[in-house]
Amino acid sequence: MLSGLVTLINNAAIKREEIIKYEEKWPDLTLNTENAKITEQWTVSFTYTDINGTAHTFKEYVEHGEPAPDPMTEGLLDPVPGKPSEIEVDYVFGTWTQNSSGELVYNEFSGWRTIAGGVPMTAVGVTGNIDYEAVYYETPRKYSVEWYVDNIKVDETTTNYGSEAVTTYIPENKWDRNTNTAKVFNGWDKNTGEVKENLVGQKRVNAVWIVDTIPTLSQL
Repeated sequence: MLSGLVTLINNAAIKREEIIKYEEKWPDLTLNTENAKITEQWTVSFTYTDINGTAHTFKEYVEHGEPAPDPMTEGLLDPVPGKPSEIEVDYVFGTWTQNSSGELVYNEFSGWRTIAGGVPMTAVGVTGNIDYEAVYYETPRKYSVEWYVDNIKVDETTTNYGSEAVTTYIPENKWDRNTNTAKVFNGWDKNTGEVKENLVGQKRVNAVWIVDTIPTLSQL
């Protein structure tokens, strides 16, 4: 363990960030910066959770009067902010806009507000230490529904939690001349009026048929 006194030479240039990191790494060493030229910086902290609910804190050191960059925009966050879904809703970090290519692009500063006071982050110059927290917006959680006719998937739709799922596919009624039987579509085997889970795989929605023999003329 290192201990003692380290003195910077006259007019040595050092940033406040470097002093903080020095003190964190060697807490038993005293750094004498009396004659140094210190670039003043402020600590800007970003607290958020990832998609699994694990908490993270990212810190930036910003020179006095300069705006703090958004770490999301700069690609500095790994993992990125997220929040576990609930049965009724998903959570979206910040706000997003669709670009000309159809891709969703994060809107800079939209995902942060100050812990004290809840003030949205902007590009104003920093004049003191700031602690930001992530902002998540609720969106209805979507569920998938697979529609099958005679073990063949004919459609797949999505709907919000608690909403009705509807398919535009209507199975055709069939008549078998050889057996003189009719196969008449009689709806679906599950109620999709208020979907609250994914109806896929083993829980898929299947067509229901009524099969009946058509009487011949001699039977009439």
